[in-house]
Amino acid sequence: MNCCVHLKSKEGESVQVTQRNTHYLMDSLSSWYMTVTQKTDPKMPSKKRTTSSQWQSPPVLATLKDMESFATKVLQDFIIISSQHLHEFPLILIVGIATSIINHRLFPHAVSSLLCIELFQFLSCKEHLTMVLNKLLLTTQFPFKINEKVLQVLTNIFLLQLSLLEHFCSQPLSVLRYVEKQASEKQVVLLTSERCLKEETQLLLENLHVYHMNYFLVLRCVHKFTSSLPKYPLGRQIRELYRTCLEKNIRNSEEYASVLQLLKMLAKDELMTILEKCFEVFISSCEKHLGSTAKRIQEFLAQFQSFDETKEVEDASGS
Repeated sequence: MNCCVHLKSKEGESVQVTQRNTHYLMDSLSSWYMTVTQKTDPKMPSKKRTTSSQWQSPPVLATLKDMESFATKVLQDFIIISSQHLHEFPLILIVGIATSIINHRLFPHAVSSLLCIELFQFLSCKEHLTMVLNKLLLTTQFPFKINEKVLQVLTNIFLLQLSLLEHFCSQPLSVLRYVEKQASEKQVVLLTSERCLKEETQLLLENLHVYHMNYFLVLRCVHKFTSSLPKYPLGRQIRELYRTCLEKNIRNSEEYASVLQLLKMLAKDELMTILEKCFEVFISSCEKHLGSTAKRIQEFLAQFQSFDETKEVEDASGS
């Protein structure tokens, strides 16, 4: 990767040094560092000195945004090699990490003892939300304002999403709730093989995605049946039906039983109109997971049409 360093000389002039794309060894990096910093009297800094002011020249900063995504063995080797060249190539690592204790799990004591660890953390999601509200809404600097309903919706969405993210980052053992329900042989595989666990997690997420696609297709079809019924037993808007489905199993509810009774009273033309709307829902969807359902609806429509044709024939023969 290209390496660009901004330095300030003793005269205060800004100097920019750019290295081209190549593979570096620590010896070459040390030579490069001494060249660009014009370092003449290297001194071994004390282990507990962690600020750049302790070195005659500024240290090199390396940022690892997601420490868990790096191979542990590679990081261990990098730390060991860097520590051996610290007197000629001072290095500070800024590491993005999920928890403050994960370094003990990733590194043995022989490696972690080479690090001078300083911890700092970002604000919590609630503190971030408060800061945004204070700087954006609770000020006369910006004329943009929102009413109480919009504020409540935005707050709920913000806290929900960040709370879920915070939970799974801080509780990596949440996966055990799924693992403990599996057979004993599969539990061993999931807990001992990272590759198998990732594959199983990916499969579960794909299945969940398919479930949601089918769920919303069926939800829209149910809404086509219920939105035109008298007194709207399951709500007039689809959001009302969705909320009811989230609260309980509607098939065991009195409202659902009332819907079935009202549907039995519909005329054939009304029922055919609803089935045609449901068929359009499935056809307009780019997903084909419930293609057999659309085919069955089409068969029902064909049966209704055949009834009409049969009746017309009977009426014609009777006259």
